[in-house]
Amino acid sequence: MRFLDFFTHPFRLCSVFCRAVHYLPGFVFLVFCMLALYSALNHMDAYKALDQSKLDFSKELFRLQDELNSFENTFVIYMSNGKGSASFEKVSKDFGAFYEGFERFRGFLYGYKNHATYLPLLSAMYVDFLDIASAISIIDQNAEQASVVYRGIVGMHENIDRHIHDFLGNKHRGYVYNQVQYSQHWLYWSLIVMGLSGFLLIILNSYQLRELQKNNEEKKETLSLLQSRLAAMEAAHDGIIIVNKEGALSYMNKAFQSLCGISSEGGASYIDQDWKKIYGASDIYELEEYILPDVEAQGYWRDDFTITRRDGKTLFTEMSFTKLPDGGMIGTMQDVSERQRAENDKKELEEQFYQAQKMEAIGRLAGGIAHDFNNILAAMMGYAEFLEDDLEKGSSHRRFAGNILKAGHQARELVDQILAFSRRSNTAKEAMDLVDSVQETVGMLRASLPKTIEVKTVLNLPMASIWANPTQVKQLIMNLCVNARDAMDDDKGVLSISIDQFKPEDFKKPEAIQDDLPDPQAVPVVRLDDGAPGQTQLVLGHLSRAHDYIVLRVSDTGHGMSRTIMERVFEPFFTTKPVEKGTGLGLATVHGVVIGHMGAMVIDSTLGKGTTFSLYFPMGGDVTEQLNKPDINEEQVQGGQDHACVLLVEDQDDVRDMTLVMLERMGYEAAACDTGMEALEVLREDPGVFDLVITDQNMPKMTGMELIHQVYADFPDLPFVLLSGYSEEKIKALIAEHPAVKDVLRKPVTKVQLKKSIEMVLAGRDLQ
Repeated sequence: MRFLDFFTHPFRLCSVFCRAVHYLPGFVFLVFCMLALYSALNHMDAYKALDQSKLDFSKELFRLQDELNSFENTFVIYMSNGKGSASFEKVSKDFGAFYEGFERFRGFLYGYKNHATYLPLLSAMYVDFLDIASAISIIDQNAEQASVVYRGIVGMHENIDRHIHDFLGNKHRGYVYNQVQYSQHWLYWSLIVMGLSGFLLIILNSYQLRELQKNNEEKKETLSLLQSRLAAMEAAHDGIIIVNKEGALSYMNKAFQSLCGISSEGGASYIDQDWKKIYGASDIYELEEYILPDVEAQGYWRDDFTITRRDGKTLFTEMSFTKLPDGGMIGTMQDVSERQRAENDKKELEEQFYQAQKMEAIGRLAGGIAHDFNNILAAMMGYAEFLEDDLEKGSSHRRFAGNILKAGHQARELVDQILAFSRRSNTAKEAMDLVDSVQETVGMLRASLPKTIEVKTVLNLPMASIWANPTQVKQLIMNLCVNARDAMDDDKGVLSISIDQFKPEDFKKPEAIQDDLPDPQAVPVVRLDDGAPGQTQLVLGHLSRAHDYIVLRVSDTGHGMSRTIMERVFEPFFTTKPVEKGTGLGLATVHGVVIGHMGAMVIDSTLGKGTTFSLYFPMGGDVTEQLNKPDINEEQVQGGQDHACVLLVEDQDDVRDMTLVMLERMGYEAAACDTGMEALEVLREDPGVFDLVITDQNMPKMTGMELIHQVYADFPDLPFVLLSGYSEEKIKALIAEHPAVKDVLRKPVTKVQLKKSIEMVLAGRDLQ
């Protein structure tokens, strides 16, 4: 059935016919090659037979001729010497030998396959033989018979010569010679047909030869392309693997081996093995559960993938898998660790930027509120002082006024904490011993802490000299200790305080080490890192590699802080404590003090285990000089003028009115202006009237420093006292450079502070 279907299918039949036609010239060429070889062998055999036939025929003819010559010689001798019986017997014997030779030759010719060709010549020879025989028999009786014998002998010689000429000259074509010609014809025609079929074969195969040559060139190009691609894959920095349809690894380049931590010698052991063996167990799970199903469904997958190398290291990669048409798969892997680190750094910088923006905005808001609140406090506390002075001692109203002043001082301390956070408070620094401050603070804490909280102090230095504001540092230590106490539940735990000397090269965060000290007015960098589960570390600011540091550590065994809380830990008024326990300004104050003193801070907290605050202050200052510095005595203060004329410049009405009354109560003649422009006009209209100018710094249209510059040009000997809700570093620099500014007072100003400052300035002492 299949055989019949084969012939009934036109396309198959046409294909078979074309293939047959294609191979027919070659088949004909092969057949005639064999035929030509066979003809050549037959031709050689025919020539060999012809040569043997000629040799045998020649031998018989020459033998017959020799016998005829012997008979002829005997006969000639017989006829020359006279007739005799003995001579005749010799002639008869030689004739008999010739007769036997003739019969032998005739038998030889009859045995030759083409003997009919020679029968006429043989018949003529036989006739001559008979003539000789008849003449010999009667020659002794008839002498005339000798001529007959001679003629027979001559005729026999002629016939023998003719035989030799005809046979050797191929005049008469014998069977053997015909065979030679026949085989020669076959050889010639075989060669002709072989040449024609070969020519036809060349013509028919010329296209195939061209196609074959084209295919060979394409194969060479393909091989060269494959070799170049293989070299490119080997030289590629991206890892490349090829997996066959059975799931075995068929190729892996050197980059892939290096990315997976496989040695160059060990790469061969993975070939023809399950391709997933190059990954770790956790990576195989991710591949089988999430990646390979997408490859099967979509034919392609590409995404970031974190692998675990053979050496245990983690590598961030970008991987892709593409399904091949044959059912296999090709995969690529690219090391994106640098990109990942850059993205993490970018994310960290963005977080730091957002945090810095938030802290800067909160700081400006806090500073602005504190400044305005100081003005309110200045009026409240001033008028409360007036009441306290005017009311009778022991009266309830005077006690009420004292309570107002006491509340005002508490409010001022709260404002100081806000200003410390915003770094706008007056941070006058001096050489101080941090060890003394810690000991003093701990002494006060021991009396207020419950007995269930153990306080440990490890002061590894006899003296820790830093350049700082003692009041702010003590406030900082107190705030940290109070926070540590509140962090321990049920008032049980351990509060540890230590002081050590520290070198920047020992800092575990190299990215937080720079060449210079931080700028107190710049927004500090805040870095948040997650460590072990539940552990968070915050780094505020940076260290200078050119300075040594004193590190103050305050630790507790409390409940710790989460990352969410750590992100907001420095925000003013943010607290996790109940309302009656805290205002949320403690760590905000610590933040401002640390940055204002060009220090750094590290907070390391673990949930359920506690928190450690590490504060780094640059070493500096000579404490002994500060301790031996003489104080201004009361006699020096009393050296001022009793009846001086003072000009007050203040834009806040309540503060201006209160301060003006305060000056008059001190016994000074005073006048007031609400703007710098008005004060400038008053001074120019009445030059020499005023002995002193007290001006606020922050005023609309013209600031206090601008007023000082304008007045100084006309009245260089007129002294100024500057009032401000805060004292910025830039203002401090201007004050230090300008000789007209003799003192700076921070609002709210008490009567005692103001009187002391006026008396010292009028006495000619520059308090700056």
